[in-house]
Amino acid sequence: MELDDLKAGWEKETDYQIGSGRKDISQLQFMLHNKAGDMLTRIRKRYEMIISCLLFSVMISILVHPIISDDFNYPGSASGFVKGMMLYLLVLLFYWLKLVNINNISLSDQIRERLEDMLKWQKRSLRLEAGFIVLAFVGGPLVSRFVYHGRGFTDLDDIGVRIAVPAGLILMSIILYIIIKRHRRNILELQGYLAEYTERGN
Repeated sequence: MELDDLKAGWEKETDYQIGSGRKDISQLQFMLHNKAGDMLTRIRKRYEMIISCLLFSVMISILVHPIISDDFNYPGSASGFVKGMMLYLLVLLFYWLKLVNINNISLSDQIRERLEDMLKWQKRSLRLEAGFIVLAFVGGPLVSRFVYHGRGFTDLDDIGVRIAVPAGLILMSIILYIIIKRHRRNILELQGYLAEYTERGN
């Protein structure tokens, strides 16, 4: 009789532990699903803010440039304005495509696959965004010098070039640092979620 009571108690305790474990896993999956959704919302808002700032900068440039260039009568002001607008539009197009991509991103309903897909997307996004910034800062001036002005590397000792090149490199480094820092934070966060799910899910 005592043996039957012990066996019944053990089975009851085992069933309770199994049920409790399943409940914990469900709660963990729900929590990680929400955190992953919150991260996508944060990224989406960041791209929307970047696009808004770019549009605002375009409007300010359109209003201010004619004033500081004396209605484009200053030598080179018209071509400089056109090149500036082309650069603005290029950057605007890049971030608009990234916003469209994140709005249309398709993720698995399984939490592990969802987190792994987001982690891959974040790493790819980091490479694309960093590569685009380097291309814009390096390729833009090179195209301008070789295609529009035909100067090549003939006037590298000019004081304007000596100031512009270091300033451009410093600005590029700052932007890259911000981009890498933000992406790295998201990558580490996703890796933490995956590690937590692996530890508690198994």
